[in-house]
Amino acid sequence: PSPVQLELFICKACGHIMNGESCSRDIDKYYEDDYDLLFDSSDSEELFLDRSGKEIGKTERLFKPFENVAKKMHPGMYIDIGCGKGLALRAFKEYFPEWEAWGFEVSIRYKDFMNAILPEERVILGEPEQLQAMAGRFDLISMFDVLEHVPDPLAVLASSVELLKPGGRIWIQVP
Repeated sequence: PSPVQLELFICKACGHIMNGESCSRDIDKYYEDDYDLLFDSSDSEELFLDRSGKEIGKTERLFKPFENVAKKMHPGMYIDIGCGKGLALRAFKEYFPEWEAWGFEVSIRYKDFMNAILPEERVILGEPEQLQAMAGRFDLISMFDVLEHVPDPLAVLASSVELLKPGGRIWIQVP
C-alpha cells in the first residue's frame, strides 16, 4: 500500500472524481512510486464498443472523429502533453504523417518508449516549465486523460494556450 494519502472529491451532480488540493503536495511521489499502470502494461490498446457493439481500439476512437477537423487544418506542429508510452503519438503519426509530432511527459521513465517513436529532439521530459520555451509554436495540442491527474487543471489549460500559434487548437479527452 502507498504511504501517500490522496483526498478525492466526487461531484454529486455528475459523478466526476477529482483529486483534492491537499494531494498536490504528495502527487509527484505517488506517480513516481505507485502509478505503474502504463509503464508495465503492454503496447496493446484498450478496446471499446461503439454504438453498434463493434469493438474499436482507443486510438481509432480518438482519431477517427478528428479526421474531419484535421482535414480543415493546415498540417503543422503537434504535441501530445502527458504522452506516457506514446501510444497516441504513434497512432497520430500513422493517421496524420504530414504533421510534425512532439511529445511531453513529466515522468522520465518513459524516455525509451518515446525515443522509439520520435526523434530525441522532439521528446520533452520533465517539468512542465520546460514547455515555456515552445510558446507560440504548436498548431495542435492534445491531452488525453491528463487533466484528471493534475491538481490545477485550469492552470494547465492556461499554460497550454500559451503554446499555441494563433488559430491553434487544443484537443482534450477526460474520463
